Amino acid sequence: MKASERKSLFDRNWYFYRGDVRNAKSPVYNDSAWRKVDLPHDWSIEPLENQEPDKVVGPFSRESVGGFATGQTVGGKGWYRKTFIISPEDAGKRHELYFEGIYNQSEIWINGQKAYYNVYGYTSFRVDITPYCKPAGEKNIIAVKVINEGKNSRWYTGSGIYRHVWMIRTSPSYIEDWGTFISTNSIDKEQAVVILNTTIVNGDTEEGEYTVNINLTSPRGKVVSTTNSTVKMTSGNKHEIPFTITVKKPRLWSTDTPELYIANISLWKNKEKKDELSHSVFVPYISLPEKDLNSTEYQ
Repeated sequence: MKASERKSLFDRNWYFYRGDVRNAKSPVYNDSAWRKVDLPHDWSIEPLENQEPDKVVGPFSRESVGGFATGQTVGGKGWYRKTFIISPEDAGKRHELYFEGIYNQSEIWINGQKAYYNVYGYTSFRVDITPYCKPAGEKNIIAVKVINEGKNSRWYTGSGIYRHVWMIRTSPSYIEDWGTFISTNSIDKEQAVVILNTTIVNGDTEEGEYTVNINLTSPRGKVVSTTNSTVKMTSGNKHEIPFTITVKKPRLWSTDTPELYIANISLWKNKEKKDELSHSVFVPYISLPEKDLNSTEYQ
């Protein structure tokens, strides 16, 4: 993993224990006897010890209203732990964990400090762990406690960290990951009007001017639109910036012609690039003549 990567998979080399453990959240806890796993991981599909035949069939409970056919698992508790070190190149950056899914209730601990609690197993969530991390070069311990109370769904849910985990690294000022919204306002064969709203955060300790640049690239790799906007922001402030982008002779998206544009969004302060994100943009197909859709004039 390169230090310059903004978002990288954080799935490998976790340690797992099924059951409840006292003080497992402590950074000095010895987890060497735990099982090593890579994520995603689901403990409900694993063999259960000391099963009671009259209560379960595999991981499924006979005690639910619909019997074991409803997919309700017996549930339980589990712990995950992982060690990571912030590199010198990433010193001073903001660090965020992005969990795509943990079933069901989860508590996130960083170096013995509780950083987050999530109660719903189907939602993704992000945790800014920067305040809890140690300086670059020192070990950080992540501990995740998961509880699946069982008999809580009509279908199979699994248990544990059942989807990917990502580490996101940005400067203190950054583009909000879930803060960009894109829609197509109007379309005809000559042009399409795309509305793009993006949110930036000033995480620096002082007020400053920030510029957001938008470069829209066509499916053929050509930059078809460039625009920017500058705002003045106080420390800790969040600001949503709207853009209206005109695309000449647009390539239209459909299941037969899945044409995608790419919006490259970059955040600048004093001519220094602070952050950058890319989002796919599609202009949906409407009833235009086929000859217009396939015209070589399109960019």
